[in-house]
Amino acid sequence: MSEAFTGTVLLRGPRVTLRPFGMDDAAAYIEAVRAGEDWMPPNFPRDLDAERLAWWLTHGVNQIQKLGLGIHLAILDESGALAGTIGLYRVDWAQLTCEVGYGLRPGHRGRGHATEALRTVASWALGPCGLHRMELRAIATNTASIAVANRAGFRLEGRARGAERVDGVSHDQDVFAMLSTDPAVTGAAGGLTAAASPGSDPMTSDTTSPAARAAEAGEKTLVLHAGDPAAARAMLPKLPDACFAEVPADLAPVAADAAAHGLAQLVLVAPAGVLATLAEPGGPVRLLGEITADMGGSAAQTEAVTAAATPEDAAALWAEAGLAGPCARELCRRVAGVLDGPVAAQVVLVDGADGRMVGMFGRMARTG
Repeated sequence: MSEAFTGTVLLRGPRVTLRPFGMDDAAAYIEAVRAGEDWMPPNFPRDLDAERLAWWLTHGVNQIQKLGLGIHLAILDESGALAGTIGLYRVDWAQLTCEVGYGLRPGHRGRGHATEALRTVASWALGPCGLHRMELRAIATNTASIAVANRAGFRLEGRARGAERVDGVSHDQDVFAMLSTDPAVTGAAGGLTAAASPGSDPMTSDTTSPAARAAEAGEKTLVLHAGDPAAARAMLPKLPDACFAEVPADLAPVAADAAAHGLAQLVLVAPAGVLATLAEPGGPVRLLGEITADMGGSAAQTEAVTAAATPEDAAALWAEAGLAGPCARELCRRVAGVLDGPVAAQVVLVDGADGRMVGMFGRMARTG
């Protein structure tokens, strides 16, 4: 897969900017849904539940790009307003082909934004990304979309009879294509420029992510562990190796990635020091001190924990204070909060060389 395709994408034409969707688009998106606008692809959510929409704008809409299967980009006009969307799908990296689709909000149609967006994304996909062929299909009676394809430099190759079904009726499609060797691409038609944003951090392809490997194995559970996986494997001995992975430094994207791959449960097995760092990277010892106080520790006990040199030393003081059980469970609960998302999560605190379980907390999948 091209590094340009996997990186953070920012494309600019004379009057349009193309970038990934984000929370900045929430207000305009809600307005469009409430107005019943018809420019969004079928998989875009129409449910205005705040939490679900926030997850989709920050994670869900980008999953197709992380998997290397396509990309959804917001089209912004000259003022920065959300004008519509354009996306690549059915990306085949073996054949270097893809399809493109776009939709404009009603108030932005007839102003050339679709044509500029299409030229811009074509120059990028068939240039820096390394794809060779981009296909565009439009219902044969959709004169506006066909006009956009023609103005953008796509060539009509033929008609696919009965290729698209709408409201129970089959329609013919006109099939257009552009190749990387076409003048419209090599010459950057219309003076358009398209490039990945300078200095952008590349996104990681999730085709080999832990969640993807578990899903490929036909399982619904991913087990994250720190260091030696023996304790985790002892708890879930029937799961195959593909379901076990080292715990990542950042837990925030894990639940969304698991959900994107159809998993139902996350299990995290780790000692107190690792869990405390995951829950509060900037102050794990301070967090353990707070938990000590919250679970009934005296001022002296709380002070001793907070003054410990390492999170491991701090957690060891829980046993001396007789608070190991409740404090361990509370730490697990806080880590489960970091894993908040549409899959169930179970966090287990283990201790010692034998992986003895000290505390556990389980959270059901969030469905709304």
